[in-house]
Amino acid sequence: MKKMKNITYLFLFLMLGVVSCELPDNVNPKVPSAVEASAIFTNAQVAMVNHIDNTSVNSNITRMFAQYWTETTYFTEARYNLADRNIPYGYWRILYRDVLQDLKEAKRLVTEREVSTEDQQLQKVNQLAVIDVMEVYTWQLLVDAFGDIPYTEALNGFENPHPVYDDAAGIYTALLAQISTAISTMNVSGASFGSADLLFSGDMASWQTFAASLKLRVAMRLADVNPGAAQPNVEAAVATGVYSTAGSGALLHYIGVAPHVGAIHNAFVVDGRKDFLPVSQIVEPMKAMNDPRLPMWFTKVDTSSVPGTSPAVYWGATYGLDGAQDYGNFSNFNLTFWEATFPAILIDYMEVEFLLAEAVERGWSVGAGTAEEHYNNAITESIDYYAELTGIDGDADAYLAQTDVAYTTATGTWRQVIGEQKWLGLYNRGPEAWAEWRRLDFPVLTPPEGMTYDDIPKRMPYPIKEDQLNKVNKDAAGSAIGGDNVSTKLFWDIN
Repeated sequence: MKKMKNITYLFLFLMLGVVSCELPDNVNPKVPSAVEASAIFTNAQVAMVNHIDNTSVNSNITRMFAQYWTETTYFTEARYNLADRNIPYGYWRILYRDVLQDLKEAKRLVTEREVSTEDQQLQKVNQLAVIDVMEVYTWQLLVDAFGDIPYTEALNGFENPHPVYDDAAGIYTALLAQISTAISTMNVSGASFGSADLLFSGDMASWQTFAASLKLRVAMRLADVNPGAAQPNVEAAVATGVYSTAGSGALLHYIGVAPHVGAIHNAFVVDGRKDFLPVSQIVEPMKAMNDPRLPMWFTKVDTSSVPGTSPAVYWGATYGLDGAQDYGNFSNFNLTFWEATFPAILIDYMEVEFLLAEAVERGWSVGAGTAEEHYNNAITESIDYYAELTGIDGDADAYLAQTDVAYTTATGTWRQVIGEQKWLGLYNRGPEAWAEWRRLDFPVLTPPEGMTYDDIPKRMPYPIKEDQLNKVNKDAAGSAIGGDNVSTKLFWDIN
C-alpha cells in the first residue's frame, strides 16, 4: 500500500509539472516570438561595425580601393573586378538588410512602447536619437559608395518592392537635418540602451559627442560642392562639442571571443587566410619620411635576395599586380592588428582634428587653433594611439619637424598636405579613407598594372541583383548620375 501511495504521489507531481510547463500549440520555447528593441539595436550595431571593419573580398574591399593592401594568390579584386564576387551586392545587402532594417524595427518598437514616467519618456527620446545617429552613419556609407540610392521608399519590403532611387545630394541634406534633430533632442543625463549599447554603454554625453563629430564629417563632405550648407553645419557641430581630447573617439572594443573578434584576427587567425599584404604605395612614403608608425603597422622581411636592399627591411608588395605574389617575400602586419580584441574605429579625435585643420583653411569659425595646430594634433594623436596599442615608442615631434611633413614646408597646397597625412592617419579604415581620397584628391595613387588612373574606382556600381529586383529605378538612377560605372564621380567629388 505504501508503495502504491508513492507511485500516486509521483504521478501527481509529474502531472503538476506537465501542467505548469504547458505551452500554447505551435510555440517553440527556444525561439522567442517577440524581441526587445535593445537586442535588435545591438545586432544592428555589431553588423554595421563588423561591415566597415571587414576584410572580406565578398563585401568590403575599400582597403584596396585606398591602396593600403593588395592581394596574394587571388588578385582580381585589387584589379577592380567587382562582378565575379558581386562585391557591390555584399556591401549593399549588409547595410540595408542587417543594419538599416534592424534599426527601423528597433525604432518601431521603441516608438510603440508605452511609458508611464518622465524618466521612461526621456529614455525613449534618447533611444530614438541614438537610433537616428546610427542610421545617419549607415546611410552615409551607402551614399558614399554608390551615389543615388533607395532612401525615402526603402526598407518597406513587399509593401514597396521597387523603391525609387533618391538624389544623393538630397539624402545628404536629409541626413544633416536628421542628425541635427537627434542632437537637439538628446538628454545627456538620461538613460538610453544601457549595456545593449556596445559603443558607449548607454552614456548619452558620449553619444552627443559622437553625433556632433559625425555631423562634422557629413558636413565637410559637402565643403567643395555646397559650402553654403557645409559651413553652418560644421560650425554648429563644433559648438555642440566634437572630440577634443587625445584618446577620445567612437571605438568598438571586441571582447576577443569568436565570433566577437576583430576583423583582421578573424581573417588571419580564425580562418587562417594569407590573402593580403601591405603595399609599397604606403610603405615607401613612410620609409622616406621616417614615419615612426612603420614598425607599429608592419613587419620587416628578409630581402637579401633582392639587389640593393638590406637583409631585413620594410618591403611592400606591388599594388594590383596582374599575377600572384609570394606571401613570404614582403612585409606583413604587426601582430597587434591580429589580436582578437583589436578595436574598430568609427570616428575619433585624429579625424576630427584633420577636419578642423581644413575648416580653418576655408576660413570657417571652429574655435581656437590654427590649421597647423590642428594638423599637428591629428598626426600626434595617430602616432600616440598606435604607440600605446603596440608598445612601440614613436616620436611625433621629430616626425613633424621634418621638412616633408611640417605644415609650413611640406610640398603642395593645404589640400595635398592635409590629404596625404590624413590618408596615412586613416590607415586600416577603408570606407573613410577611400571617401576622403576621392574628395581631397590626395595622395596620388598608382593604377594597377596595365590600367590608368581613371580606372581607380570613384564609386561602386549598383548590385547586379538590382537588375532582377528593381531594374527600372536602378537604370534611371544610373542615368541620373552620369552612368552606372566605377569611373562616375559622386556629387561631392568635383575636383
